[in-house]
Amino acid sequence: MRRLKRRTTLRASTGADPIAEALAGLSGAERVIRFIETFLRHSKGFRAGEPFILADWQKDEIIRPLYDAIGEEGRRRYRQGYVSMARKAGKTCLAAALALYHLLGDEDMEPGIREVYAAAASRDQAGLLFIQAADFVNASPELSARCVVSRATKRITDRVSRSFLRAVSADAHTQHGLNAAFVVLDEIAQQPNRDLFDVLQTSQGARRNPLILAIGTAGNDRNSIAYELYQHGKRVLAGDAVDRSFFACVKELPEGLDWAEESNWIYANPGLDDFRDRQELRDMRDRALLLPSLAGTFQNLYCNQWTDAETTWLSMSAWDECAGMVTDAELQKATAYAGLDLSSTTDLTALAIVFRLPDDRYAVKTWAWIPEAGIVERERRDRVPYRQWIKEGRVETTPGDVIDSRIVARRCIEECERWNVRYLAFDRWGSKIVTPILQEAGLEIFEHGQGFRDMSPPTKHLQDLVLSRRLLHGGCPLLRWQASTVTVASDPAGNIKLVKPDAMAYAKRIDCIIATVMALSPAAAFPPVDHSGLFSELISF
Repeated sequence: MRRLKRRTTLRASTGADPIAEALAGLSGAERVIRFIETFLRHSKGFRAGEPFILADWQKDEIIRPLYDAIGEEGRRRYRQGYVSMARKAGKTCLAAALALYHLLGDEDMEPGIREVYAAAASRDQAGLLFIQAADFVNASPELSARCVVSRATKRITDRVSRSFLRAVSADAHTQHGLNAAFVVLDEIAQQPNRDLFDVLQTSQGARRNPLILAIGTAGNDRNSIAYELYQHGKRVLAGDAVDRSFFACVKELPEGLDWAEESNWIYANPGLDDFRDRQELRDMRDRALLLPSLAGTFQNLYCNQWTDAETTWLSMSAWDECAGMVTDAELQKATAYAGLDLSSTTDLTALAIVFRLPDDRYAVKTWAWIPEAGIVERERRDRVPYRQWIKEGRVETTPGDVIDSRIVARRCIEECERWNVRYLAFDRWGSKIVTPILQEAGLEIFEHGQGFRDMSPPTKHLQDLVLSRRLLHGGCPLLRWQASTVTVASDPAGNIKLVKPDAMAYAKRIDCIIATVMALSPAAAFPPVDHSGLFSELISF
């Protein structure tokens, strides 16, 4: 090792650049591949110490299409990319290799000082990508002779060009003023919001060939930047969206295929039987078959499928099959019941009206209210498009920073009169202002507790309606978001009630679902009366 280091130092002192020599005459993907396979060595696992030889799928499905595509004026075509596959597929290792290439080998496309950023939601996650890059440098005599590695500041600096690679996390407010040439965002589904992505993307405006690459495994938050990129990438791959600057590589188990079938795993695990251990998947699959609560985890992490929550109560596939519509004319003829769930600041206030249709199906409409102040911050915190929902009429605002119950009460009266609501169930909490207004309007109202006794029957009724596809919700995105986060608690008697997965968690609201359950309570207690045979019975002899 000492003799090898002396040789590297001699090359540097004589002005020879082994990286420039190795990449001379190459361009595009072949330049990237040559850099990785020549200078990088594995530092972990059973391949530790071996050269990083790229798998065919890494070269043919990621590197070649990404780096060989040239646009106008000889620039790289792709400026943004999304790469997604199951966990332990070598994403972080490949991302670190690409980051080092942009630091040390990309001077033909981006001359001068290159700023390269390894980004993630947390400092620890960003540190993992940096550590992998630093290990690559330390294992290479050529790279270690050229680079200065500072593990304390998570920074790698190129002595020759003064370019640097630095790890950054989701403290987006501290990341302004950057001039990024290349950014890799690791585990994009873990980002708490889109702030870091936006800051890093907009930092590339002065670059000739910038690239921001988001990588990761599917998550369960469908209101996140990760899901937005996933959806856009799928549309681009399908040819439904024309975005010549966006690259996508998505390895996932196709919808409809059996996740427990071993032959299907290759769809989401391209490195299976190469550097991905098949036995681990088998063991996890077997556990998931015995413990249904693990099925979603297996689908998410091992099959790269988007799930709705870590533990959901309702089947979201069944929920999505209930997206039928009913005309207003039909609803006017149906028997209607309402539920009102009150709040003040953090949660939403929600009104739900359920309509009992002649064929024993139910339709539901919901309204929600939030304070007008702080909507932008509320969007960031809850990760849903409140402003868009306000434009669509799904959410309404009241002035100030708390919900004005009087405005809510008047709107409830309007909707109840419009839809001929027979009974309204309301939450006892915070009802002192609302109750007199509703009673004065002549609505038949009754208090509805939030404990097991009151909540269990209508909660089970809602579950039955969804599973039997007898609920029609019209595909409302607000209602679906809340349905995907709700879970239930049970008591020793088998009664259940709705709860959030984490009582302190943001981005988990269940108010519209609670209001729907409350509306189903009077629907069961006061069913419509069938008068069709009344007169025939009165005149019979």
